Amino acid sequence: MFSIGLLLVGFIAIAIALVYRSSQTAPASATAPAGAYAAQALRLPQGAEVVSAVATGGTVSVTYKIGPATQVRIFDGATGEMQQQLDIVVE
Repeated sequence: MFSIGLLLVGFIAIAIALVYRSSQTAPASATAPAGAYAAQALRLPQGAEVVSAVATGGTVSVTYKIGPATQVRIFDGATGEMQQQLDIVVE
């Protein structure tokens, strides 16, 4: 009887924790400000094939293939200006 009561108390504690966590809003650092992604277009080289695009922290990272090469460009989400370009090389 004691074990079943302890098990039920544990389940209730877990349910309360889940309800509490789901009712909380995301921290401010996890969300970007409203104007962080105002860019209308991002420039990639002619013939580029986009592999992935990720928007986080006010920047947009685009991974693309152009011919046999794979590159990553990091853009400012507000202005659309390229901040950095990285070449992916296989060793």
